Amino acid sequence: MRPQKADDQWSEVRAFGNLHEPLLNHLPAHAVDELRLAAPFYDPPARAATAIVTRMKPQAVRVAVQPSIAMFDGAALARAAAPAVDQTFTLLSAGRAWHGKLIEWRTPDGKTAGMTGSANITASALLMSTGQGGNCELAVIAPHGDGLFPSEGDPQPPSAIQNLRSTPPAGSSVSASGPVLLGCALVDGTLMVELAVAAGDRVVIETSPTGAPGSWTVAGAVPANQQFARLLVPELTGGAVRAVMEVAGARLASAAVFITDSSRCRPRQDTSDEPRLQLRHTNRHPPLPNPLRQPPRITNPLGQPQGLRRRRQRPHRTHPPRRPRIRPRTRPIHQRRPTARPHQPPAMARLQLRQQQPHHPQ
Repeated sequence: MRPQKADDQWSEVRAFGNLHEPLLNHLPAHAVDELRLAAPFYDPPARAATAIVTRMKPQAVRVAVQPSIAMFDGAALARAAAPAVDQTFTLLSAGRAWHGKLIEWRTPDGKTAGMTGSANITASALLMSTGQGGNCELAVIAPHGDGLFPSEGDPQPPSAIQNLRSTPPAGSSVSASGPVLLGCALVDGTLMVELAVAAGDRVVIETSPTGAPGSWTVAGAVPANQQFARLLVPELTGGAVRAVMEVAGARLASAAVFITDSSRCRPRQDTSDEPRLQLRHTNRHPPLPNPLRQPPRITNPLGQPQGLRRRRQRPHRTHPPRRPRIRPRTRPIHQRRPTARPHQPPAMARLQLRQQQPHHPQ
């Protein structure tokens, strides 16, 4: 997938997966000045650490482990770092858990870069692809500036880690030949599971509401030589799924994968009875008065409601000025048109005519 326009600011950032190719193939194959490793899990034989040192040929190796929570074999890590001229080990304290996975290196020209992501420094995460039975991982390679290696603790010689070894959890183990659960989804009450590679034996599917130890229950099984399965399970409100199988008397469990519920991912279609800011109504049901939208009925000193007074004090709309009417000039008398009505004598003439007429007493 390529964008229409690439941002050159992130040209040195690359993202990789291990579906078809191991993540180890994306690490530099040339010699580096310093190699730094930090992760909560190292495979006990240190196969991944040995392969990284062999590929990158560092002059110095720095390894950080947290003995309180990490899984590692100190003697195996010391042997993996032995080809380097300088080997130091940092023992992190038991306070805050360091869960980041880091493979960092410094090149001869002084630049620092590294790989971060979901992959631990184990054989199933770095040396194998998902198709080969490894984990499903995603990692990013980018410049690291001043570096991301933990600065806590003092560097120790290899002798300080020789006798340190973590105890794997009882009841289960993780190996390259164990099952790998690629994904699971809940569709209409049916749990659909998919394995990365079909196993030669029957694979048991277990579910848990939280993924805590002791909460797993058997939901079904994937038949031998099959990669997909559909299981009828009761309604689950979220939880975890894992695949379990027995190989040579050992119980192997995959990493927990959380369920994707397709019905809960759909947009909501039902209407809520919660109050809304806008009332929707029809002609049959007239709208109810909203007290938040009515003006306050507070009486001012003049005895009028505040709302009425506010409306009366609104400024009147202004109209554009009208053009003044120009009245026509009055014409002289000799230029006026004669009117149709008969000539009326002036008032004084009418009075004289009335006095000259004879008066007949009754």
